[in-house]
Amino acid sequence: MKYKQTDKSFNENINKYGCLFFSLMDIAEKYTGHDFIPKTINKLYDHLTTTTFIRNGEEIPLMGKDCYINSHTKVLQDILEVFDCHDKVTYSGARYLTDRDSWGKKYGMFMILQFKTKNGNGHFRREHYDPYMPKIHFSNLMSIRYYNIGV
Repeated sequence: MKYKQTDKSFNENINKYGCLFFSLMDIAEKYTGHDFIPKTINKLYDHLTTTTFIRNGEEIPLMGKDCYINSHTKVLQDILEVFDCHDKVTYSGARYLTDRDSWGKKYGMFMILQFKTKNGNGHFRREHYDPYMPKIHFSNLMSIRYYNIGV
């Protein structure tokens, strides 16, 4: 992924909260070998924030305007479909290093790391790609999320 969430081509919500969104796009780029451009990223944001699904009897967007991901699998699936890839996505597990309960398998083809920042917030990134500029100073790892595609 060559773009950063803080690029001025993107709206204020993406600039501030888009780290998980960009990390999921990075997985799609690595899996398909294709690259996103800003115009496509903006269209994808609009699509994900207006497309809904039913969870617990309630209709909610795949992604909130603040880039909160309501369904990791559905969002990653829609991101892959931008590149005409329809391989099945599974969110196979999450290992929490906090007081939350971990779940699922603790391995996968792709990982996203969540760190606690100096100000106490969480920040998502990939092991080789940080979507935020300038560099964020982390205090400690909070979780590791695992994803599989096509298996």
